[in-house]
Amino acid sequence: MNSSSINEIMSSNEFVRGQAEKEIVNMPVQGSNGENTVFALSLLAHRLPKSVTIANSVHDSIMLVCPIDLVPYAIKVGAETCENT
Repeated sequence: MNSSSINEIMSSNEFVRGQAEKEIVNMPVQGSNGENTVFALSLLAHRLPKSVTIANSVHDSIMLVCPIDLVPYAIKVGAETCENT
């Protein structure tokens, strides 16, 4: 959210006001999601075997690199962890 969104919420221009409303409502959702992702990454680092590495995280996606035989386990632990942060 940019600082002008607060001022634009009072705009007589319906489009400008609508965009500001969307930004103001969306900001806490995105912020909370970001915090949950960081928390999930921390949990995964402790819950997954050392042979599974966290390769990257973009928005709400976490990418892992793991041996093929651990893929089902990594998916299960990853899903449970991310769904229950």
